[in-house]
Amino acid sequence: MTAHWLERTRFQGGVAECYDYSSVGPDPLRALVEDLGLRTRPISGHTVVLDGCHLRSDHDIRLHYGSGTLEAIAAFRRRAASLLPLEVWRSWDDDGRHPWARRTCEELLDEVADPTARRYLEVAVHSDLATEPRLTSGLNGLKNFVMDVPGYVRGLLLATILAASGLARVARRRDGCSPPAAP
Repeated sequence: MTAHWLERTRFQGGVAECYDYSSVGPDPLRALVEDLGLRTRPISGHTVVLDGCHLRSDHDIRLHYGSGTLEAIAAFRRRAASLLPLEVWRSWDDDGRHPWARRTCEELLDEVADPTARRYLEVAVHSDLATEPRLTSGLNGLKNFVMDVPGYVRGLLLATILAASGLARVARRRDGCSPPAAP
């Protein structure tokens, strides 16, 4: 949705998702959101739809695909977490030094022997990658795989209507203009 502010200025309305990194160190985006007085709400999206099955938990994976598939998923996540510990996760640059930097994310998934576990992991990470696993580095994939490991990050939902009004308050202070009307 596009809204207008001051006849000439357009802004996009909708919803924005960002991640809360404050549990692992300074989070400048979170600080800005708080400085603007914007409200957020925690979100999580652990449901993966595979073969028409809505998998919301380990129980669902075990029920539909068995303990072997669940263990293959857990083993992959443990390996990912060991290769990118929380202490360095956020700061590790894709500079080619990490063992997974010169590989594609698809190559990493190909190492998962259980084909259902491999498909589950690919579907689960797809929205975070925003591309196909063959088109991104293994390190970028790794950073996204560990986001499903407890303790790494927390998702936040920012309602843009709230964001637009918060930005308008800041702008009004600077230029004396009125905020846009709510859509």
